[in-house]
Amino acid sequence: MQRTRTSGGFTSVMRNWTSIDRFTCLLGTYQNPGFPTPVNAVGTLRTMTDHVTPKFKTKSRRGEVIITPMTSEVESQTCSGTFSQVTSVANSCGAPVRKNVEDLDGPWGYVLASFGQDRLTPFSLISASDIASAVDVATTKAWENSAGHDASVLTDMAEMRQTLNMFRKPLSALGPLIRSISAAKRGKSSVGKVAKELVPTAQNLWLQYRYGVRPLVSSVNGVLKALKSVRQKSRRTERGYYSLSQRTTLTGSTSTWSTQFSWQDAQTDDIFIRTGILLEEALTIQQSLGIDAGGMLAVPWEIVPFSFVADWFINVGSWIGSLAPYLSKYPLGTWYTVQRNRTRVWKITSSSAVNPALYTLTRPPQEIRSAVWVTKQRVPGLKGPSLAFKPQALQKVLGDLRGLDSLALGMQQLGRLLKS
Repeated sequence: MQRTRTSGGFTSVMRNWTSIDRFTCLLGTYQNPGFPTPVNAVGTLRTMTDHVTPKFKTKSRRGEVIITPMTSEVESQTCSGTFSQVTSVANSCGAPVRKNVEDLDGPWGYVLASFGQDRLTPFSLISASDIASAVDVATTKAWENSAGHDASVLTDMAEMRQTLNMFRKPLSALGPLIRSISAAKRGKSSVGKVAKELVPTAQNLWLQYRYGVRPLVSSVNGVLKALKSVRQKSRRTERGYYSLSQRTTLTGSTSTWSTQFSWQDAQTDDIFIRTGILLEEALTIQQSLGIDAGGMLAVPWEIVPFSFVADWFINVGSWIGSLAPYLSKYPLGTWYTVQRNRTRVWKITSSSAVNPALYTLTRPPQEIRSAVWVTKQRVPGLKGPSLAFKPQALQKVLGDLRGLDSLALGMQQLGRLLKS
């Protein structure tokens, strides 16, 4: 049975327009028709829609796995500031001498700039196709993880020759630099040539650490974990994860009869996708070490040169590793969740009088509005693994250590081409 619950809501902030000492000597304060008027701009609204399962506690105690759809949303809005006050240059009355003052109080700015909207609305900066691709990538990763591999012994064995070479010559990357320094000491080389060797040496040392030392340490830790694992039937959850992020800032300007103002609209859109597979089984030591069908399928791809670079952009390795567990596992339940966090901050950045010859801006408009929307959706069931391009892959690569990897690999290959 589906149910929907809500809590909270929005309260009104008033905006007003009063005229003081109007022309033709209409002295005093006059309330303009239709004001004050409310603007629904402040508050928090929570909404949740889920499904009620009859006898849920009883079924759970019996060990049944119940995964139902759920959608929740939290919207929060804040608003502060007030609009402009202008004073006429000409007298509105000669006896006594008065000037007309027009006072627009409260949050007028966004209402005027958005043609009447009373609160901020969310924008979608990330496309539905990118979200679907991200779900596919996270789903495939969860299926790959369901194999239960703590180590990849077969892949390590296939790469044993490179590993042994690294141990035999652990400082081989320093060789050219050391030889250049020695030649400089004997007067057979210059300081410039020594400096020239610094960059490629640093690149080679970095790549040796990233793709030699660090994976080896990870493999050893994985083997130790697999050997210590208790081999008994138990429930475990394997997961996949992918995130998307986008930022943008819009600017513009709006004019009224008396005041013109510029504004800025900063927006963010972040999506977090999590997939889950609930299993109940006893893993063998062979599975934990990766000595199974899944491990065998992964070896050919892992030993392809620069296959890890391809995996930055398309999930080939994950897809290969997911095929065996997808065909052989029997999950108790699968699901995925999509959490989306969006924000907007709208503010007036500058202002001036529209016609300084008629009116002077005696109180500049100031207004800041902010809004946060957090939506979460849980969907029961995962489809099978699939090959998918990783959305925003280039942005992610350049944003972490893989950016340094790319630069080092590129320079290394360029150096080899030039030497050849």
